[in-house]
Amino acid sequence: MGSAVSGSNVLELYRSALRLRRTHPALGAGRSVEWLDLAPGVLAFRRDSDQGAVVCAVNTTGAPVRVTDGGLGALLLCSAEPPVTEHPGEVLLAADSTDWWLAG
Repeated sequence: MGSAVSGSNVLELYRSALRLRRTHPALGAGRSVEWLDLAPGVLAFRRDSDQGAVVCAVNTTGAPVRVTDGGLGALLLCSAEPPVTEHPGEVLLAADSTDWWLAG
């Protein structure tokens, strides 16, 4: 499971992201980006590389948003509370948050 970092501690979020980048080669240079249509108010993309794929989802709204988790994969890092699985195949993204997954 990924790690949550308090939104008020940006420095710790960056440190966590840099640590993950060293341990997950898929977070390095990629070869393509695919924009994903997950839900209104959610900016999301999948980036493929030779070492795998990463999905990033940004909930730009002030409320939690439910999205289909197809292809999200294993949670790597979240800027707020970790996403919640309420129903099989769905994830609830925290308000005003960004989540990174190692795509499955």
